[in-house]
Amino acid sequence: MNVLSIDGGVSASLHTRIIRQIEEARPGFLGATDLFAGTSDGAFAALYLASRQSRTPGASARALGECVEMLHEILAIFRVSPGAALRVLTGRSPRALAAAMRSVLERCFGGETLGDLAERGRKVAIVSIHRKTWKRRVFKSFDFESDAERRRTLVDVALSSAAFPVVLAEHTSELDGESYLDGALLANNPTLVAVRAAMDHLATTGAGGAGGRDLLSELAVLSFGATEGLGEKASEAQGGGLLERLPRALDRLGFAGWTQLLARPLYFPDFMIQSSVDVIDVQCRALLEDRYRRIRPAIPELDYILSVFASRDWLRERLDREVAGRFGAKAEDLAWVAERWLPRSPGPAASSPEDINPGPRRLPG
Repeated sequence: MNVLSIDGGVSASLHTRIIRQIEEARPGFLGATDLFAGTSDGAFAALYLASRQSRTPGASARALGECVEMLHEILAIFRVSPGAALRVLTGRSPRALAAAMRSVLERCFGGETLGDLAERGRKVAIVSIHRKTWKRRVFKSFDFESDAERRRTLVDVALSSAAFPVVLAEHTSELDGESYLDGALLANNPTLVAVRAAMDHLATTGAGGAGGRDLLSELAVLSFGATEGLGEKASEAQGGGLLERLPRALDRLGFAGWTQLLARPLYFPDFMIQSSVDVIDVQCRALLEDRYRRIRPAIPELDYILSVFASRDWLRERLDREVAGRFGAKAEDLAWVAERWLPRSPGPAASSPEDINPGPRRLPG
């Protein structure tokens, strides 16, 4: 079972470009994916790619291109404008941004549901948080907890996974009336959640169920993130940005105390979100060994986030340049895909390109 996992954050747009590179170099990669997992922005990408999946390379390439455009449309709603500044000052920004995000997602997904994905054999696992209990909630298009879950729309799932406090209003589901928050607060790296969901599914399928099977040996997991691994430190040339250089510059000037107050607090939210990301990476590597690979360009993500407020086109051009250069798929990544991914599962079939991307829901090219 091939599992594709995408972390949350603005880097999801970068990850989708790298996936497009992999599909171009190893046609059939997307069609051979059995389970798509994601958190927050990664959930948007996972849901879109699952809903447009095909074994036809040309259709997969179009779906990936459209996914990139969808993510940029979502990023564009955060652009700074006089109206946006007024909404921030009056406290109306979170709900306005959530409404704008819903509009983009409804154009992309229409009324498609988790049940619709299940009927076509498309599997997703999307991470969110239940607002009242602060427990993890995983929305799946397989092994449903109840028949009602089949009616949950992809828009509902996406908004539930991306409602980051202060930035966006909490999302109240139309299906169950419960409120949900961004899954990144608990598991910005959804890989281990996806592994557990895949193993649970495999245990109920196949001859004799789980039995004495080594379920982990039946998995191949490709995880996309944007952080350094434990014990690593990205060089300034690789991950340098204003927010990374500022604390060091202040330190050299002898303003160590002011550094903590003025510079490093900008990182505190990111530290909170990313605190478990590398731990999950280490756990998956230990469990799966060479059946697991993580692609994690160490980007200056906070710089990327700030650039969204300034210029959508600038961020698009920067991501295109960096995927074409230092952050593109490496030869060893492509070799791993060829060895571990393509020979395993043919993936769910689509009768035609139209089956994976119905006309009314298609983004403009």
